[in-house]
Amino acid sequence: MHHEYFAIPVSDGAQLRQYQIEIGTRAELATPLGKLPVLHLREMHESGAAYFEIWLGLQYRLLPVKFRLVDSSDKVTEEFVISDIRAGDK
Repeated sequence: MHHEYFAIPVSDGAQLRQYQIEIGTRAELATPLGKLPVLHLREMHESGAAYFEIWLGLQYRLLPVKFRLVDSSDKVTEEFVISDIRAGDK
């Protein structure tokens, strides 16, 4: 299986960290808005380390439509799924 990765620097205001992100598969994700085509991204991590996953909405300019934080014991500690999208008049 061929995996693609990219690096992204992220700062929390105190320090700068480089994340390695795996580009996953395209899929359909059930949301309160209905089924959305998405691209799954996952932070690469050591075994037994916390990590995050993000699903990007392919119909919504890659807007994150789902986010999940997983702790070091592989337990989901946070999960957010989009329920509404609003656009301005411009």
